Amino acid sequence: MITACATPYRGEKAGGGELTPYPALSQEDLDDAHKPRKIALLVGIDRFDDPQWRPLRYAGRDARNLGAALLAAEVGAFDQVRVLTDPEDTGRGGLLKALDELSGRVGGAQDTVFVYLSTHGTLARDEAGRLTSYLVAQDTRMREVTQTGIRLDEVRRRFSALRSERKALVLATCHSGQGKSTLPPALRAELDGIKGGAFFVPPLDEVSEASVILSASSWGETAREDESLKHDIY
Repeated sequence: MITACATPYRGEKAGGGELTPYPALSQEDLDDAHKPRKIALLVGIDRFDDPQWRPLRYAGRDARNLGAALLAAEVGAFDQVRVLTDPEDTGRGGLLKALDELSGRVGGAQDTVFVYLSTHGTLARDEAGRLTSYLVAQDTRMREVTQTGIRLDEVRRRFSALRSERKALVLATCHSGQGKSTLPPALRAELDGIKGGAFFVPPLDEVSEASVILSASSWGETAREDESLKHDIY
């Protein structure tokens, strides 16, 4: 005859078949583990390996100050804020890795996620010849934007894949060739030759039920740094 013990079992197997107990979690601990969190990734790039990209004055400052505000209990009360401003963290590979790691830190749909990217924006023809917008990483080369820059569509794809239904992406960049943007000479000449000097493509901003994407400028506008504010203008 087989009998079952009614005593609750709490433990895990150790070497040699022995059992080691583990402490019970309180309801408060369980609630804390599952409560929604507020997570941010902030990037500000001031200097670039390729001298053809003009240095920015306040991108790093904006990211750091925004990080302090988000962490402040009386302002953002965020649980986790990661700020990337150092060259070893803001290359193309480092930024894509940071976005991938952000995905692993988002626990569920109720988490709040905030992503802020301040750097140059530019346009370039992709491999298929389509005019495409790119973010300029610390190691992006102007003559090889398609290989060394970060496609805005790639950022948006990673952002959209985050499990959170409460998320915002802020692009403190522009793509018009002025202000916080620079165009490769060949592309600038091509755009200058378009009748009327206008180039109309869909806007960057979009809103959905789960997320919002905000940019400092739309197509044909510029994102600028202000000397008196010592910050970007929005």
